[in-house]
Amino acid sequence: MNLCSIQKLTLIFAPAILLSLAFGEPQKVISPQEYKKQIDAYTYAHIDSFRYFAMTKTSAKPFRVMSKRWPENMIKSYSVLANKAGKIIFAMVEQDGEWGDYAITYRYYFDEEGKTKSFQKGNHFYHSVCVNNDAIDEKRIYYYDTSFKRINEEYSLISGDGKVLDSMRCDFPYNLPFKIYRSWKELKQAENL
Repeated sequence: MNLCSIQKLTLIFAPAILLSLAFGEPQKVISPQEYKKQIDAYTYAHIDSFRYFAMTKTSAKPFRVMSKRWPENMIKSYSVLANKAGKIIFAMVEQDGEWGDYAITYRYYFDEEGKTKSFQKGNHFYHSVCVNNDAIDEKRIYYYDTSFKRINEEYSLISGDGKVLDSMRCDFPYNLPFKIYRSWKELKQAENL
């Protein structure tokens, strides 16, 4: 191996070695989809570690809910989960219809810096022309890079009995406007948590 080859290898491997030294063991790069799956698994394994908040028709801002004692006349609920290091990695906002005719969830998956890595909107509702007296579950998932550029998305529309539905043949009476926040900090400020 000549000197030129050694210099080329040094240029190629030096940045990786420096990153390994700066952050400890090299981290496996995973896709946003895999990251979301890992966070979902973490939420199920740590269900007792959530912090809950609620907003009622008469409250000026959300308040802490202890021992899952949800208040009457609740219009929004919030579920927040931190990892072992204390960083918020997941937050869910749920909005229910007054008569139980819909429930909309907004799930945020945050990276270690609190940036939104993926977002899932779930819409569970009744009273659509595409099914007869049955529930519908609509799910949209958006995946983001570190600059909050959308890099992928998924969509599904399923009837209560598990049939895949054509969104062009359905109406969406509870398709409320929503905003996707770039980070936990933005969501926290916007919702007064």
